[in-house]
Amino acid sequence: MRAIATMMLGVLALCLGSVAEADPVAPAYNQTIRNSLEPQIEALLLGLVKDGRGLTMDGVAVFNGQDKFLPGKIAVSLAEFLSLLPAGDPRLPTYLKDFRKIAQLTVDDANDTWGAYYYLLALNQLRRADLLDQAMDRLTLAKLRVKLDWRMFVDVNDFSLIDHPNNYYCVAFGALIATAYYCLQNSRITSWKLENVHRPPFSVGCASRRS
Repeated sequence: MRAIATMMLGVLALCLGSVAEADPVAPAYNQTIRNSLEPQIEALLLGLVKDGRGLTMDGVAVFNGQDKFLPGKIAVSLAEFLSLLPAGDPRLPTYLKDFRKIAQLTVDDANDTWGAYYYLLALNQLRRADLLDQAMDRLTLAKLRVKLDWRMFVDVNDFSLIDHPNNYYCVAFGALIATAYYCLQNSRITSWKLENVHRPPFSVGCASRRS
């Protein structure tokens, strides 16, 4: 035990030495986002609008069918970028229209589990920024209400996962909470239903205001 403790202290000393030798002034997290990440996301948005399904990155086709989470990844990245733009930014109206086009482009693509969760986060991000109505058309939203349902990969009769390992319960729960938050906060939603919660099956959904 003493030998192990001595070894661990040695490793810790090496780590501390490395930290001491490193540049003490690291860029602030917000600065990294603004100066590094945001320009890359903006380039992705412009590339998607220009090339659509023909977009490549480092010589690899983006829409090659291998990434089953891709629509959600794209949506959450672009939603974060759009929500950070100031309200008076002259790029914002055009970029919101571009987001709408990209959503229409990807809405029918495979977007399993994690992808659904990412997309729900994107919708909530846009809603909080009061940009959702400008960024999404009604038909695309209607399709997403079906495709982003956590019950697509959970059997509500016994709450077993459908062809997924147990860690995907976390994804299902995250998607459920994100859906609930969206329903409760959306100005067009009047009620949230959680019926028969103590026994399967139960139903979760949004009740829209009738005009």
